[in-house]
Amino acid sequence: MRRRALFTVIALCALLCSCGGGGSGGYSVPAPPTIGRVETLTVASAKTGFTYPVQVYLPAAYDANATARLPVIYAVDGDAQFGYSTATLSSATRFDALREVLQQRGIAAVLVGIGGTSRRNTDFLEPGAVPYHDFITQELVPRIDEQYRTSARRILSGLSYGGTFTFLAFTFEAPLGAAATFKDFWSIETAQPNGDGPVLLSDEQALALKVQGKNVPLTLFLVGATTANGPYVQTIYNQMVGHSYLDLNLQFELLGTTHVGADIPAFGDALTRFFPCCIAP
Repeated sequence: MRRRALFTVIALCALLCSCGGGGSGGYSVPAPPTIGRVETLTVASAKTGFTYPVQVYLPAAYDANATARLPVIYAVDGDAQFGYSTATLSSATRFDALREVLQQRGIAAVLVGIGGTSRRNTDFLEPGAVPYHDFITQELVPRIDEQYRTSARRILSGLSYGGTFTFLAFTFEAPLGAAATFKDFWSIETAQPNGDGPVLLSDEQALALKVQGKNVPLTLFLVGATTANGPYVQTIYNQMVGHSYLDLNLQFELLGTTHVGADIPAFGDALTRFFPCCIAP
């Protein structure tokens, strides 16, 4: 028991030390092999004209099996500090917080944290969401697929304006059906763009007409908080239910939390709903 406790302390110290690093061009931040490792890189975008810092979490399963191809969760606002705290970090970025959830659950998935939070009012809303989506699908995803062993299952996750972008990305990709870049869209606390609530409702209405009679074999998980954007998110959900999308796995959850407080519980619930096969016993 003493030896096990000592190992735990050493592993925790190593994790704490690994989170202080940074850099670009593939700099690797060391972490205990039992919980995986983190690499950092930068990706210059011709679509937006900005160079994005990116963090990539590789779970232990990635190194344990040299041939395994793992699903990838892309998280926007990866470098955002919205007041997250974790078991090991009192002040964590969104990437750090989601990474620890994956580690605690034993989920065999790669996590890509997309930085550039300072551009969220441009990248996450229309019209900037279009080139930003092009950056992710045409520049970032090919880079990740080339550099790492990834599967065709990709998930996009965002909070607040990040949730708005995630919803917009769904509207961009739904007409592509099975050829969509992402298979799952986890939109948490979707915010009204510039306070204009009807905008996303109009976008959804236009999408429903565009894909009428076509299969949409994707997953859209909408999550709202009772004390924040929950009623707005539920309005979007109710409108979508009325449009009866073919083959769409549309799910909604209302959490009794604050705006930012919804992010981690919603992420955990999404893992339970959509990754039951990958949760370690």
